[in-house]
Amino acid sequence: MYKTFAKIKTELKENELVKNSLLGYSDVWKTSHYNTLSNIINESLMKNPILKGEKKFQIGNTISAITLKRFFEDQISDSASTDLRFIKTLDKICIFIGYENFNDFIQKNKNEGLTLSEDIKEDINTEDQNSYIELIRGCAECEFKLISGLPKINMHETEKFVIIDSPYYNRISNYMRKLENQKYLLNLNRNSNYEIFNIEMKSQDEQSIVISTSEFWNLNFIDEEGNTHHYHTMNAQNYFLRKTENGNWKIWDNYNPNVWDLTDKI
Repeated sequence: MYKTFAKIKTELKENELVKNSLLGYSDVWKTSHYNTLSNIINESLMKNPILKGEKKFQIGNTISAITLKRFFEDQISDSASTDLRFIKTLDKICIFIGYENFNDFIQKNKNEGLTLSEDIKEDINTEDQNSYIELIRGCAECEFKLISGLPKINMHETEKFVIIDSPYYNRISNYMRKLENQKYLLNLNRNSNYEIFNIEMKSQDEQSIVISTSEFWNLNFIDEEGNTHHYHTMNAQNYFLRKTENGNWKIWDNYNPNVWDLTDKI
């Protein structure tokens, strides 16, 4: 994890906007320097085309000086890799230094052995672990069926896997509505499929569970004018589970760096 952070810090310091500012002339940064860095990054992110539309509302387009100071001074806890807010911060930093998101940074530097969760090990009951993994698989199957069933949208089946009105539930509903409004249907003349692999438990406590996955999605759409639209992505994702009032675990949120590509780029 810290090897990954070190690489990000190096690339950030080598960024032209940073090097050409007063930060480039200082070896040791103080609070005022992090204020300057925050201003530089935020101004750049506000103009970045990646952070438009839903993506902007999903992760935001600003980073505070305090957050940057903690990151650079290694005031990051070992549980940071399971904190959705911190992952979104990494997303924004990586967008600033020229990547599409944090996942893109990892993929393009994978030969250096970079990862977000190098030393996370948890002793989790195998039977429980399998039930959580099946929850993730069931949710993915449900999402695929939802997409396949367009233009009809029935979120009822999703409620078996996702907490109603949670961030993830609302996100699924929103992108389904967008696909419906765009009048996109799966093209039956071309195969569409998905695959979830490398499913791994990252952490568990009384209030939350974090599960990471690698996912491949290949969806072929056709609009009402007969034009085809292709969505193809492979990335790393994190699922955040919470316990419901009746004691069952369900998905509360999901970190998917490409979720809005499904409606904004195809």
